[in-house]
Amino acid sequence: MLNITTRISLSRASSKFISALKTRQHGHFSQASWGMIRNSVKNEFSRKLFANQGLKCVYCERYLIGLGHEMDHFAHKADYPQFSFIPVNIFYSCKLCNSPERKGQKNTISNVMNNYNQCTFEIVH
Repeated sequence: MLNITTRISLSRASSKFISALKTRQHGHFSQASWGMIRNSVKNEFSRKLFANQGLKCVYCERYLIGLGHEMDHFAHKADYPQFSFIPVNIFYSCKLCNSPERKGQKNTISNVMNNYNQCTFEIVH
């Protein structure tokens, strides 16, 4: 597993857009919220994640260039939509490692809190 020691942060404009989306959705993100994000915000996530991970899969550490790759959420956005846009919750993996056969949809949080950093995780995060 790739050891990521630094975390990304989003620009003020991207953070403001995500905050406004949360307000429009009455303070709660839904599973569909990720689809409502501007491409510019997704592109910023993508650029910063690639640079932060050295273009490698977070699981197998193979280079992602030339492989299929996907943005993955440590705390699944379907189960924990409130954490969909927390930068520390998002990373890149190759399609093989992120596949249901390989990774599946394991629950990663044993004790959910309002603040992501205060949650208790089932596995090392």
